[in-house]
Amino acid sequence: MIVALLGATASGKSSLAEQLADRFPFVIVNGDPFQAYRGMEILSASPTADEMARHECLLYSCREVSEPFDAPSYQKEAREAIGKVKAEGRIPLFVSGSGLYLRSALFDYEFPKEGASVDLAPYNALSNRDLHAKLEELDPYEASKIHENNRVRVLRAIEICLRTGKRKSDLLSGVRKPIEPTLFLWLKLPREEIYSRIDRRVEQMKRAGLVEEVRALVDRYGYDAPGLKAIGAKELFPYLKGERSLEESLEEIKKATRRYAKRQETFFAHQFNAVKITGLEDSIDAISSFLSLQNGSSNR
Repeated sequence: MIVALLGATASGKSSLAEQLADRFPFVIVNGDPFQAYRGMEILSASPTADEMARHECLLYSCREVSEPFDAPSYQKEAREAIGKVKAEGRIPLFVSGSGLYLRSALFDYEFPKEGASVDLAPYNALSNRDLHAKLEELDPYEASKIHENNRVRVLRAIEICLRTGKRKSDLLSGVRKPIEPTLFLWLKLPREEIYSRIDRRVEQMKRAGLVEEVRALVDRYGYDAPGLKAIGAKELFPYLKGERSLEESLEEIKKATRRYAKRQETFFAHQFNAVKITGLEDSIDAISSFLSLQNGSSNR
């Protein structure tokens, strides 16, 4: 059995997960690739150390900002986490705003196994724009989802095409089933409330030291580090370079986050058969019914 809590950024899903972990035998498992990076807790809005100390949490703050992290890597680590939690006789509670990563972990996707290496030297020499154009030739759909400046993801998609002879989008397409009985909960709030919460969160992040955190990460890893592709980092780069005011950069973060929240909800609506919830009480009701049904089935 698995429970997965979906929600747009700033919807309050992390707080709700903690409340649910007080009531059920859950271990909280991170489903957000950027919250896996160490040292960017403000930027990624990760649970605090105190919050994680109150409940067992897995896959948070466990990777260096310089390390690439893709869906196949997440799938492997998430399924190892599922095995660990089940061995303890407990239930994994995935908390995620990244529908793609969550589906990679909880549905029956089979990513291509590592085989013969691919010579990417001819592609490494290309500019970001030309590299993205090559991906458009190989896999137009995947190219439409990746910004041309996200060089790591563009190269990864090209590598998959060259190594497998298949498009990444084809590998992820088709009807997929959860790897085991899973309850998907979607913390769905009104759009206006989500936007208001996003604006408040960005201001809170500023007061908590967002600028200082991003500056320290840039000083250590450079502007092109995989972890610094996160919303909130790249919008601050012009400020750090003296090209834009802080207030303008913060406004760009708010705008980018609102756009992302809209994309998240569109993905949830089309890719998950989720129970829509608004808070703690209806979450408890849905989980109790699910666990009762699963326990009844296992006792037959």
